[in-house]
Parts: sequence; structure tokens; C-alpha cells
Amino acid sequence: MRDSLIAQIERDFAGVSREGGVSISEAYAIDDHEPEEVRIAARASDTYSRWQELDVAKEDPAGSAMGFMDPIGTRFHLPAYMCFTLKHGTQALGSYVDTNTQLWSYWLRVDDERASSRFSLLHRPQRQCVARFLVFQAYASEVQSLSSDWLRVLREYWLRDLPDGERRGLQNRWPQLRA
Repeated sequence: MRDSLIAQIERDFAGVSREGGVSISEAYAIDDHEPEEVRIAARASDTYSRWQELDVAKEDPAGSAMGFMDPIGTRFHLPAYMCFTLKHGTQALGSYVDTNTQLWSYWLRVDDERASSRFSLLHRPQRQCVARFLVFQAYASEVQSLSSDWLRVLREYWLRDLPDGERRGLQNRWPQLRA
């Protein structure tokens, strides 16, 4: 399932570019409340042009940049973070939260206008990748309760993006997703 999901991410996010969106270094500058000229210089310092070549652990060792991305930066970087997590596990990224489950649930929430707008450029297959990523993490964590951040974020924001049959199957597996 993991390899199939990685292949789907690679296919559905193929060809996306930063197109001037927020880069990882710029995200750190935003987090530090740096002035515009520092942000521009930080963006210019990030020379990666394909998300597939991005070394997430090296570029974002704290695991915090995704929280400061704009819609273009989110669409570009998200597949790299998902593939990295699928290949290396949730504990391999970042260090500023107790568990990276909390980090992912923060990144993938869309509970306000700013958070929701970060995902505005994702088309349906890309949104389905995010939903399936959450499902995979729930299965991998042997989640049984809605108190799981994986299921909570899936139910509240991403479940509606899955095809009806797939959604019903998940709701049968985890009845708490019906609410």
C-alpha cells in the first residue's frame, strides 16, 4: 500500500513547481518575522526546482516550514513531505513537537480561512492523495479511535474528497468517521 501511495503522489503531483511560491528557507524567514528583503533573499537561496529532489530532512530539520507556506509553496512541498514520511516514518521529521502526528494534523487542518487557502490549488486527485496519506497513517498506527489525530483530520477536512465507495469502506472500518 505504501509503494502504491508513493506512486500515486508522484503521478498526481508530477510537474508542479514553486512558481514563485514560498520556499523552505523563506518559510523560516516568515516564522522569524524577517523583513521582505530577507524573505526574498531566503527564497533565492533555495535552488531546488523539483519537489522530487528535495531532501526534506536536510532542508527543514525542525519540520516546521510547511506551517508557513502559501498555496503555491504548499502544493509544491507537500508531496515531498508525504513521500519522506511514507519512506522514513512519522518520527523522522522535525523535533519541535512531541509527535509528528501532531505536526501533520496541524499542517493538514483546514479549520480557518488561512489554513484552507493553503490547499486551494490542489486539484481533486491531489486532495485524494492527502486523504489516502491520512488513511495510510491511521492504518500504520493501528488507530482504533477518533481521538487519533489522523482520523480526526481525515473526518473533519479530507474524507469528502474520496470516492463514495472508498469513503463508505473507511466508515465501515472506522464508524467514528460517519459523524
